[in-house]
Amino acid sequence: MYKKSFLYKKSLLIIIFLIFLCTNIVSYPTNVFSEESRGQKTKVKLPPPGTVIIWENGNYLDAIRNVTGSNLTHAAIVLYEKEVPLVYEASRPNVHRYSFKDYVKIIKDTKKRLPQFSVHFLEPSTQYTKEQLVSMKRYADSQLGRPFGVSSYLRGVPMQTIHCSEYVGHILASSGRVKTIGERETPKTICDKAKKL
Repeated sequence: MYKKSFLYKKSLLIIIFLIFLCTNIVSYPTNVFSEESRGQKTKVKLPPPGTVIIWENGNYLDAIRNVTGSNLTHAAIVLYEKEVPLVYEASRPNVHRYSFKDYVKIIKDTKKRLPQFSVHFLEPSTQYTKEQLVSMKRYADSQLGRPFGVSSYLRGVPMQTIHCSEYVGHILASSGRVKTIGERETPKTICDKAKKL
């Protein structure tokens, strides 16, 4: 009886973690944004294409940490369209993209409310080739509108839904530089891959 109760509680915690794996609560490190003095606009360093964005200490941190052993809670990626940076991510309700400018606003607003959160921009150490970026963007765009969900993670097989790390993992794998573990990706595994790019 005790084993069943323990397994039920552990399964419930995993499900809660996966449901909220990709919520939109982020922050930023101080080296990404620099304020100018005397009320002038904020200057933002534009990340190069292929920059992976990792959120740390996000919503439902305890549940996520219990399952993954990590404080990393979300993954997204920057790609460009006609020299305009876009942030691609999978979160409720589906796969979507933001202009980088809008993404920065979300980060700043969240930082005001939740100062303990942070976000890390992991730039590739070697630039992607034009062909690699075309392949990455082709995959990223092909998934726009796909429903967000964690069924694939729970079952360990690809499903109709997709979660944040699975999506970013497939985008990175489209470059040919890394391999993905598909639905088993987590923000931590994506972070580890991005640090080697």
